[in-house]
This record gives sequence, structure tokens and C-alpha cells, in this order.
Amino acid sequence: MSLVVCGIHPSVSAAYRLKAEEMNLSTAVYDKLNGVETTVSSAILRETAIPLASLIDCLGVARRSFC
Repeated sequence: MSLVVCGIHPSVSAAYRLKAEEMNLSTAVYDKLNGVETTVSSAILRETAIPLASLIDCLGVARRSFC
């Protein structure tokens, strides 16, 4: 999930295809994702975005709005 939240992979499916063998994943990953509460996804995004925003500011890169 964090690979998608951070924009490393465009979708869970793409991340799964590339990491399935390396991480010994099965299709049960989709069953597990269906049980993830939206508050968990929001927390992952928030906890990732806060420190990365500081890094982006230090690098002087313009931020994009996704809204």
C-alpha cells in the first residue's frame, strides 16, 4: 500500500505484479486490502506526506496540488 501512496507504483495491481515473487505474495493480498479501513490509508498518506513536504521544501521544488 505504501508503494502506491508514495507514487512508486500507479496501482496496487502494478505493485503486486512487480513484488509478488520477491515478497512471496498470493492473490489473498486483494482480500486483505478489502479489509483495510479508510482511516488506515489516510494515516499512511498523512504520515508519509508530512516529512516529505519538508524535504520538498528543502530541495526548493514546487509542490503540485492534487485536488
